[in-house]
Amino acid sequence: MPTLSELKGRPKIAKQEFIDALEALASDGKELGLLVEVREVIAILDRCNPPLIRKDLEMLKGYCRRASTDLEHSGKSWAAQEWTKILETIESRLGQMPR
Repeated sequence: MPTLSELKGRPKIAKQEFIDALEALASDGKELGLLVEVREVIAILDRCNPPLIRKDLEMLKGYCRRASTDLEHSGKSWAAQEWTKILETIESRLGQMPR
């Protein structure tokens, strides 16, 4: 499975590869820092093929919320803020989608 760092340079990203990479980072890495920047994750959201649907975004929202909460509880508020930015972007996109 490719990492988000490997995916960021591709013009199109397989949706499932992105979901798997973000889940792995949210579960294991959490601190974006050197791995990948928030703006790169947000840019990848638009390059998924096929495009992300509501169900995908809801799942990603859960990963991001969990990572942010875990980091906040471990005293790493700066890293938690990065996940919160991604979470806010996902929530914004969900708000624009029909139910």
